[in-house]
Amino acid sequence: MKAITIHVSEVAYQEFQKMARQEDRSAAELIRQSMEEFRRRHSCPSLKKFEPFSSGRSSRRLSTDNLLDEMLHEAGR
Repeated sequence: MKAITIHVSEVAYQEFQKMARQEDRSAAELIRQSMEEFRRRHSCPSLKKFEPFSSGRSSRRLSTDNLLDEMLHEAGR
């Protein structure tokens, strides 16, 4: 684990300390958890989050494997 130094407002840190006491955890643990949740929310989106839509009829027949390959290729751009 990497140790870091951050500067936060006194109010924010006091709130983290209060929540930590209520949950019987350390403020550092809550801050690490918050950072991890932020990272997950803002990382590359999953294909599962995209809603399907119709773009008309396909110009060629695609198998499931071909379609998945194309979707993964597009997502990797």
